[in-house]
Amino acid sequence: MRKTLSILLLLLTLSIFADIKIGVLLPMTGGLSAFGDWTKKGIELAYEQKKTVLGEKIVLVYVDTRSEKTEAANAMAR
Repeated sequence: MRKTLSILLLLLTLSIFADIKIGVLLPMTGGLSAFGDWTKKGIELAYEQKKTVLGEKIVLVYVDTRSEKTEAANAMAR
């Protein structure tokens, strides 16, 4: 019981300091890169307005889909 309580307390402590990661899949290269560039600028503008949710820091993780559907599917599977 004591060991379980210690593990639970450790997990709660770690989760308090965890960042919220949001994956952003965009075509940053390839034929649709202009769309990806404008979308990224819009996301960054919104991010500058609101960098936290419920006191937790938001971290944006950008992934280039290379304007290809297979790359987008692979990135989504990660």
